[in-house]
Amino acid sequence: MSNLFRTIATAISGPARTRKVPQTTRRVHLDLEVLGGRTLLSVSPILSVAVHTPIAHLHPIPLPHRVDVPNLQGYTFHLNSTNGKPAHTLDIKTETYNWFGSASFTGTWSGDGPNSKTVSGTLVFAANSTTVVNVNFSWTNGSGGQNSFSGSLTPVHNRISVFSGAYYLTGNVTSSTGGGPGMVSGYGYPPRPVLTGNF
Repeated sequence: MSNLFRTIATAISGPARTRKVPQTTRRVHLDLEVLGGRTLLSVSPILSVAVHTPIAHLHPIPLPHRVDVPNLQGYTFHLNSTNGKPAHTLDIKTETYNWFGSASFTGTWSGDGPNSKTVSGTLVFAANSTTVVNVNFSWTNGSGGQNSFSGSLTPVHNRISVFSGAYYLTGNVTSSTGGGPGMVSGYGYPPRPVLTGNF
């Protein structure tokens, strides 16, 4: 009986009777990866996938064709009133282009007193037009109030060279103090070259 227990104990506590598999040393293979333009060693079994956006195939969004309002710097407009008031003169001194072809300008308004008034205003194309320009400007009157002009400008097509570049301006003048010339209209011309010579 004791031999039986000894045999069982030896079987339980004895060396394993399974077949030994020879151990082999496995080496990790080093691979190279290119990430962000740099070559790096890779020891990770995880695959890295780089997604590149082909910038060369991106197309810029075309901007709409911009048409600028006419350059009226240096123009002088002689404007007559429809109600018999004295004629007025608008001189455009400066013009600055804004976005989408509009412009801001400064100048002088004279004819209703001994001194000219400084004006500032805007030029912008009328809706659905590239020839008719809306003109708005204002100035401080002698009473400290505001006068304003609102009208339109159209090019004059004339084959006579002396009238080339002319524009026709018409509009209504309103005053915070009442009165004023009301509707005025007239032509404007660019500055003429000064002729010099020895006589």
